Amino acid sequence: MPQPNGYSARQIRLHWLVAVLIVLQFLLHEPIAEAWEGIEEGRSPAFNWLILCHIFGGGLVLVFALWRLVLRQTRGVPPAPEEEPRFLRRAAHLGHLALYALMIAMPLSGMAAWFGGVAAAAEAHEVMRGRFWCWWPCMSLRRSGISSG
Repeated sequence: MPQPNGYSARQIRLHWLVAVLIVLQFLLHEPIAEAWEGIEEGRSPAFNWLILCHIFGGGLVLVFALWRLVLRQTRGVPPAPEEEPRFLRRAAHLGHLALYALMIAMPLSGMAAWFGGVAAAAEAHEVMRGRFWCWWPCMSLRRSGISSG
């Protein structure tokens, strides 16, 4: 796999686009969560454009995350700094794997819950939402250099 000196403009734009979409997903969570509770209680949800935005945003996160993976494979990414300890490089790699897994699994579980009525997928979605709150800010700080002193 190639290892360029920096990220391409497309990779940078996709990174920030996905970051903004993920923040919006957290902000748009309550309306869809309330609608899901209503569905579980046997009520049919009324149309709400915030729910539609959450569904559409989740689909975009999935598409853009897959696109980012394709770019990582075809263009490559810069290597980690040589002076960074090996265990930190490994932790960063594992963190990235976890983030990509969440960026793919969360939209898929949300779609399975909303469109398929799969309650277990909704539960998994909520569990992953809690994990995202832990991983995403930490990885964002690390990549921006804020946490490296």
